[in-house]
Amino acid sequence: MGLAVAALLSGCATFTNACTDIGWTNRVDVQFTGPAAAIAIIETMEACGEETCWKAPRPAATPTSPPGAIEAYEFPATAVTDTRWALAIGMDTPESITITARTADGTVLGTTESDVDWTRVGGTAQCGGPHEGGPVELDVAL
Repeated sequence: MGLAVAALLSGCATFTNACTDIGWTNRVDVQFTGPAAAIAIIETMEACGEETCWKAPRPAATPTSPPGAIEAYEFPATAVTDTRWALAIGMDTPESITITARTADGTVLGTTESDVDWTRVGGTAQCGGPHEGGPVELDVAL
């Protein structure tokens, strides 16, 4: 019986490499180029990968919606500089991404499609972890 218990428990040693993180957020940097006046009126940014799209408001802005409207911003953008935003995109690392910048009324100021080089910045090769991609350059115009 002792050998049977020892044999059963020896399999438990494989759990020492268990992954502890159950999720993380990847980010892609977007570098805006073009007139400062156009960059100043960007209110939302959309990013679409192969299967998913993400929408973010202007960093540090509080999005406003008409009464009764529901506007969800799952993954916010943060300002790296006045002309560069970092967009959180969940756990996806799409090979290619389409970025669109819009004004408050939905007017498109610029759109681009770009391949993204991703670098893991945390976690492990075995368990995965957060990645950063970009910068993706987006030229905007009035």
